[in-house]
Amino acid sequence: MQGDRLRGINQLRSLDPNDAFRLIQPLSQDENSRVRYAAVSQIASLRHVNLDQAHDLLRDRLLHDSETDHHLADARQEILTAFCALAGLDPEILHQVWQAPTVEAALKFLATMAPQALPEILSHIANRINERAISLQVGCALFGRDRQIVAISEAGNLILTRIRLY
Repeated sequence: MQGDRLRGINQLRSLDPNDAFRLIQPLSQDENSRVRYAAVSQIASLRHVNLDQAHDLLRDRLLHDSETDHHLADARQEILTAFCALAGLDPEILHQVWQAPTVEAALKFLATMAPQALPEILSHIANRINERAISLQVGCALFGRDRQIVAISEAGNLILTRIRLY
């Protein structure tokens, strides 16, 4: 059952990191996307156990997982609206972004109604994510539903360049 596997993943936090790292690996290939997502999150936090193996596992999931996003359980639309407000966009535009049926629809609307502001807004979001992830070396790439990069932070660009070298 999915619930049992998710509880098991959470319980791995109480184990020795070496044991947890060994046990979490098969779950990164689980048939259920929520289980895979939780396992990958744990692998990222346990990467110090075996950096090379963690890198290989995470890279494999990035490149080969059938569901690399969890758009139904995120706050992308709220974040986008907040950054649009910080950019000083008109309240009516903010309302339309907030009420759009999907983030992708909001981005299309912004591409039409605020084409000069949109790249800067997306860049600010990507860089803010990097700033908040102080304890990790991370980069940020924002993807559209078509899985194409719409914005990337400086650190994200460096990491992506390293990944492409493999």
